[in-house]
Amino acid sequence: MIYPVLNIQQFAMLIFMIGICYGCKPSKQQKTSTSVVKKSRLDSLKQEFSKNGIDFFASGNSPVPWNLQMDFSRSFDFSATGMPMIRATPVNATPVMDAPAESYICKLKDGNMTIMIFSEKCKHPSSEGIQPKKVYITINNIRYEGCGSYFANQYLNGRWVLSQTFQQDLSASQFKNGIPYLDFNIQSNKLKGFNGCNNFESRMEVQGNRIRFTSFTLSQNTCSTESTKMFTESFNNSMIDYKISGDSLICYLLGDRTLLFRKK
Repeated sequence: MIYPVLNIQQFAMLIFMIGICYGCKPSKQQKTSTSVVKKSRLDSLKQEFSKNGIDFFASGNSPVPWNLQMDFSRSFDFSATGMPMIRATPVNATPVMDAPAESYICKLKDGNMTIMIFSEKCKHPSSEGIQPKKVYITINNIRYEGCGSYFANQYLNGRWVLSQTFQQDLSASQFKNGIPYLDFNIQSNKLKGFNGCNNFESRMEVQGNRIRFTSFTLSQNTCSTESTKMFTESFNNSMIDYKISGDSLICYLLGDRTLLFRKK
């Protein structure tokens, strides 16, 4: 099956609009209808990319204009001026030992494509603003440099209350001290929650249809059970896939297990 690939004009527009959002802080006097139009256009472009299943996008002008679209469930597509589009099978990220970055090493017919995504703010040459990720892509000993950003479903923001564990409805005996919940703040990359005994918090990053969590900091109540430990261990210092359907959040865990949450 051939999946849609967005053209370079759409990429340029999105890069410009996101650059404005990251880099500009208008005064009250500057909040005019122009900013409303820009936000509306940005939201429209984000929806278009998200509808096509793109989890991460990047582009740059070094050494030639290029763009990258990463769909973790379908393909990684790289296009650059003067060469055919490259479509690679998705691979998992590998942490970079000596830098705040992760790498994706994709096998091609002739060699590899290595995608390096740095947790470092990046000034894109075609915009006035800043993007959250610096990106290096190496193909046949040529390095392409630019900026990028993960997509995040904004509806994930807010509180989600646990409804099912492993396709089973909750029983009254599982969580006697209260039902667990997750409370996401995408803008600050923070998670707060309750596991049925202790409150917890951590840093997190939404990466398209995945969420990466750091180690949890928990309160010290002495009411832990196997159920509360299971809930914490499902997310603590881990990467999960997720799906939002209406007011339901499905978290996909190891071993084909799922947790189902309802929006509060």
